[in-house]
Amino acid sequence: MQLGEVWEDTKHGHRVGCLDSTDPEHVALLMNGRKARLAIHDPPYNQITFKKLPVEEYVKWCELWIDNTLSILDDDSSLYIWTGADQFDSFQPLPDLMLMLRTKPIRPRSFITMRNQRGYGTQKNWMAVRQELLYYIKGKPPFIPQYTDIPKKTKGYYKQVGGKLTENLERSKSKYITSGNVWFDIQQVFYKREEYVQGCYYKNQLFCSSLTLN
Repeated sequence: MQLGEVWEDTKHGHRVGCLDSTDPEHVALLMNGRKARLAIHDPPYNQITFKKLPVEEYVKWCELWIDNTLSILDDDSSLYIWTGADQFDSFQPLPDLMLMLRTKPIRPRSFITMRNQRGYGTQKNWMAVRQELLYYIKGKPPFIPQYTDIPKKTKGYYKQVGGKLTENLERSKSKYITSGNVWFDIQQVFYKREEYVQGCYYKNQLFCSSLTLN
């Protein structure tokens, strides 16, 4: 696939493009007049996969594809952005990226942290095993709680219900723990596997993006 090409799955309608996400015409070509209910972006983290830019330039680059994304999101939609937080560089680009997102017509819904199965260690600091995921919304998209297969065990949170003192396990809608904003059951690509790219979860050195269309 060459730059500017789009492939469409004739059976399910999935569209995959080799495109420039900062180019509005390329984004319009991918969308083909449709809107997206969900956008998931996994950009380079300004650390390993390409020449490192000054934080200001990196955030300006992010703003271009974020603005293009917002232009094709439906009225009630969700936006997820994987991002890095370099602990040796004031946790950039995460803080400046979040400040930029404050100026956009979207609202934060959650700040998700994924715990990597592997990390880079040191005898002078905590093992670095975090991966950050920003979750923003446009309008009022629906959200369906997901339940894990981990049974609830912790009791507490007592309150009166119908004249009876109850604790949280009695009031629960499920006997299992609801999925939260700390993820610890997703395995990253092991460094000896063929699809591994240093600093990335996928075999991709540019920009991985996913859209769910209306």
